[in-house]
Amino acid sequence: MKRLLSILIGLLPVSGCQQFRHIVNKNPERYRGVLVSHEGRKELRVKTNDLFSKQADWNGLINGFTAEIDKYTNNDLATGVGGMARSGR
Repeated sequence: MKRLLSILIGLLPVSGCQQFRHIVNKNPERYRGVLVSHEGRKELRVKTNDLFSKQADWNGLINGFTAEIDKYTNNDLATGVGGMARSGR
């Protein structure tokens, strides 16, 4: 039971992020000025090695996405997201 509770608590930030994404996608123009300074959508790309190998660089991948997100967002949004991802929150 303790492990299940730990897993469920660990999923709360994921659920919160999914709800936030749903709200923003439903009405993007309302939140655009707060979150980003560009029009439309941007495609983010990060190069990495094979993620299914033992040499997968997950920290590099998270840091790469954090840097890409930081290019297009306002208010240090990427730093908070990257910090949560790296800490497992």
